[in-house]
Amino acid sequence: MENDANYYDIAAQTYDVWFPDEAYEDIEFYRQMMSKVPGPALEVGCGTGRLLLPYLREGFEIDGLDSSDDMLEICRRKAVQQGLNPVLHHQYMQKLDLNRKYATIFVPFGSFMLVTDRADAFETLARFYNHLQPNGQVLITTYLSWGETRFVPNGDLPAQTQKAWTLRRAGVRPTDQAIILVHQAVINNYVEQLQQGWYRYEIYSDGHLKETYLQPMNLRWYSKYELVLMLEKVGFHDITVCGDYSEVEASEGNSVFVYRARK
Repeated sequence: MENDANYYDIAAQTYDVWFPDEAYEDIEFYRQMMSKVPGPALEVGCGTGRLLLPYLREGFEIDGLDSSDDMLEICRRKAVQQGLNPVLHHQYMQKLDLNRKYATIFVPFGSFMLVTDRADAFETLARFYNHLQPNGQVLITTYLSWGETRFVPNGDLPAQTQKAWTLRRAGVRPTDQAIILVHQAVINNYVEQLQQGWYRYEIYSDGHLKETYLQPMNLRWYSKYELVLMLEKVGFHDITVCGDYSEVEASEGNSVFVYRARK
């Protein structure tokens, strides 16, 4: 099974409107983690290079992997503009098959949650394990959003559960100065720990709507001990769970969780 979301076409073109080239709180965290275990690193879900390109500029030995060739093409174009030549792989993480082993494999921004099939999730972790050097580390970021309201984009559910689309992002596309609006609608299945979502992209130019694009986005949430047990079953050890891009153990109130495990 492939990932339940792919950044193609407009979604890839406008990704940098969502996540522009600026320092997020995770960039220092992964920098510190890679420094703790020297050696080559692999960013899984590197997208257009938000983390990958700054790390390359700093001298880290790091490759990138993404399931979207459109995103990787944008990353290559940005790299050329910065005088960089990244090694990029076009693969799904659950099909990871490279002729290299790494000291660090990290999956930022909840990208692991895009693998919604449980068997595929185990396969992904096993492939991470097999692509690590002895005593190498894997870093997997997840988040919880149980407090989100249930939004639905149509009339499939009873009227009392329906809510309007919500505007999540707005910005200007640098390539043509078009205005981008991104709306989100989701349905949460708390028993199955699944979120079924949609993103609606609207492209405006000269005051007129020029194009729209609907992107499905399904995610699986993981509880703390669930993912720890999965990592243990694959063979990882020394597993820690930190909160909000710190090295402090995750606790109540954290919304981002980083699982660090050693081979």
